Amino acid sequence: IEKGGRLVAIREEKDCSDEEKKIGFCNAGMMAVAGRSALELLDKVGNANAKGEFYLTDIVEIAGAKGLDVVATEASFESALGINNRAELAEAESIWQARRRREAMLSGVTLIAPETVYFSHDTEIGADTVVEPNVWFGLGVKISTGATIHAFSHMTGATIAENCEVGPFARLRPGT
Repeated sequence: IEKGGRLVAIREEKDCSDEEKKIGFCNAGMMAVAGRSALELLDKVGNANAKGEFYLTDIVEIAGAKGLDVVATEASFESALGINNRAELAEAESIWQARRRREAMLSGVTLIAPETVYFSHDTEIGADTVVEPNVWFGLGVKISTGATIHAFSHMTGATIAENCEVGPFARLRPGT
């Protein structure tokens, strides 16, 4: 809930007035609190709400009443996606993979069939590299510029030198 451009409270929908329910802003659950203030604010959290529960989000209103700065930051739905089950985990992974593929292509990597390429979080891939369909980059893969990774290759812990070709159907891993 904002007043005058300042965040003054975060409420559960069950505790909101009809007017508050019209607000098109929701809490994704991420908070950052200065260590010195955190325990003091938590000590003041009560359970006077529809569920009779202690809401961590009440510290926003408590901090505001004490004159502390409280700020809300907007994020895209994809950046704040909650994961509560395997289906939501798969959705989040799909979003991250699409983002990573786009970043690779914008940095000069050619992905012949982008939707079939899997990147690990630490994959490094140089410009002017061509990646054919159905390629898996596991942990610790580094590919220099100008390489070609042929279809159905699977790599973990591999470093590929400049202008090298791998595959098709290659399986590279530490110790091989």
